[in-house]
Amino acid sequence: MKYCSITGFLMLCAVLLQSQTIDKAKLDNLFLNLEQKQKGMRCISIFEGGKEIYHFAIGYADVKSKIKPTINTKYKLGSVTKMFTATVIMQLVDEGKLRLNSTLYAFYPELPNARQITVEQLLKHNSGLTDKKFQQWQRDGKDFKLSKKSEYANVNYGLLSVIAEKVEKSDFGTVLRSRIFEPCNLKNTFYGNLPDSVGDQAKSYVFSKGWKLVEPGNLLDAAGAGAIVSTPSDVNTFLFYLFSGKIVSPKALAQMQVTVDGYGSGMMKVYFYEHQAYTHAGQIEGFQARTFWFPENFLSVTYCSNGVVVPIDDLLKEVLSICFKK
Repeated sequence: MKYCSITGFLMLCAVLLQSQTIDKAKLDNLFLNLEQKQKGMRCISIFEGGKEIYHFAIGYADVKSKIKPTINTKYKLGSVTKMFTATVIMQLVDEGKLRLNSTLYAFYPELPNARQITVEQLLKHNSGLTDKKFQQWQRDGKDFKLSKKSEYANVNYGLLSVIAEKVEKSDFGTVLRSRIFEPCNLKNTFYGNLPDSVGDQAKSYVFSKGWKLVEPGNLLDAAGAGAIVSTPSDVNTFLFYLFSGKIVSPKALAQMQVTVDGYGSGMMKVYFYEHQAYTHAGQIEGFQARTFWFPENFLSVTYCSNGVVVPIDDLLKEVLSICFKK
């Protein structure tokens, strides 16, 4: 499953030839200063042209045992999972197994208004479904009206993972592994609750007069909306495969990037000064994650935290300012 073009290859070559120099010493000083002041526990990875050019981790993967994070330490991604789920759906569209205008009724007929909701609407959060309405329907079975405005909702991507399972006749973890994890060689990326045999798992914490452990729940409840566990390096590898046209067609990628009311398919478009990026954020059980892909530079930045003190956006502004010399 490889969709590569001569144009994309030439663009990549041009980017590599004009590779910008990132001030790694400045980044080191930023993170060392945060670590000395106990301003959080986190790991960051920066890729350029598909290769890691910077990696830094601070704090602990396990506070009680004083285990420091490594390049293989795994973090729960939360809603960054949606980028993976959207990619699977677009692969199925590429293969003619699914249509963007297919309605939810073919896969989930018991849901009210299922005939009015399309796959594309689920992808772009304009299905009219909300998490609150869906949960109330699950709990008491009452009918509901669809919202008239776009609204970010985890239920959209939970349902997309159900659709992928029904099309592929397999559980979503297996679908992800065969379609993304293995083709992209993501050796530290998993779906759902990790068994004890999988090492280098970060635990999450909140800071309240010291680090307090956040007890984990059943990650599978988050399904295609938030159940992936990975490393910043693996996420950046996935972004490179996705945006360089290796795992979806150029047409599918272009459709993913089209935004409706600010939402693309598994991504949002943002700007850092004049630099455009595609991004997604995640938050689950005390973990926070954020990933960016800057197409003009073939540059990706992925941040994962298992203990937040400094707001993630404040820190990332500093990181991106160093990267782009602002």
